[in-house]
Amino acid sequence: MTLKYGNVINEIPEEEERSWSKPVYEFAAMFVLLVLILGGVLFKTSTKSVVISETTREISREMVPEGDTETDWTPLDVVRSTSDSKLYIQIPLAARANKVSVENYYQDHTLFIRIKGVHADAFENLAVKGDPGHLSAAAYREYGGEVRISLLMDGVWDYDISQDNSQLIIAPFKAGDRYDKTLVLVTEEGTTDIAEYASDMMTEKLSSAAAQDEIAEDGNGPRPVRIYVVQNRGADYILQFIEDSGADYAVFLRTAESSDPADYGMGAHYNGNYFIPELDNVTIAEIFLRNIASATVGRARYIEQAPEGSILYDLEIPAAEITVGYTSNITEGEYLKNEIYQRSIAEGIINAMKEVTER
Repeated sequence: MTLKYGNVINEIPEEEERSWSKPVYEFAAMFVLLVLILGGVLFKTSTKSVVISETTREISREMVPEGDTETDWTPLDVVRSTSDSKLYIQIPLAARANKVSVENYYQDHTLFIRIKGVHADAFENLAVKGDPGHLSAAAYREYGGEVRISLLMDGVWDYDISQDNSQLIIAPFKAGDRYDKTLVLVTEEGTTDIAEYASDMMTEKLSSAAAQDEIAEDGNGPRPVRIYVVQNRGADYILQFIEDSGADYAVFLRTAESSDPADYGMGAHYNGNYFIPELDNVTIAEIFLRNIASATVGRARYIEQAPEGSILYDLEIPAAEITVGYTSNITEGEYLKNEIYQRSIAEGIINAMKEVTER
């Protein structure tokens, strides 16, 4: 570059020529980079998934925590505003993803949302929007420095939930639309932890790196199994839950007591009136009993037809009742309280379900 003063032309050295423009270029580059970074962060936060936990506790216990007086719930308006099957809940901008937790009380048909660090007055003029076709009621209240939102659904649902900045996007789906097989584990006193361990193991198995690689390589992916853990609330309730969940199999877990303290071991009951080729009820009972006994190095005592009046006779899907041990036996009773032993039983359940699905 040259500058002309009168008749004199002065040549400016190349280094001096660039010295004034270099900071401008550097600032522009830094600005563009900053915009890209911020854009990436905003994009990630706008599509962040929300983790959903599950619990077999009754929702009523969560509604009124220990030490809490009965706090009134404020209904949330429900507005149909979209043709898709999703629900949308507007939340304060301060409610980042790490302040939002969700629990699926599927046994009570309730989705329970906790938002920390916000106040109830932020929800006074808000509504649940989207498709309310499966939503029976919605309400919120403030307790302990957080707002709790309760969504009462019309049945057993699973959910995909994401947070898009200032709103939660809730997409309900049925297990049968996502999983190859659905197993309902019906528990009684002393067996709930076993069933929950089995459910956790299955979740970990499906989320493992190997499973994800298989999904990526094969459009069909692995044969995933959804396990529902349901506390026994009576025959009518269990039959309705099994129907509503679209379960493919049902296994009832129980412990036994005997007048003879020397009795120990495992057993299985089945419905002898229900038969389908290659996978009838006696076969289901044998598969689960054999795998559980093998995983625990336990004693399989019997496989017998269920006594008259058993709920197994009301089911139209393969089902079995498994006795996992005798609480009246001092040694086995202690084993049944041991976490390692409970996990071994759960491993047997997972192995049994794998054998069933591979048939």
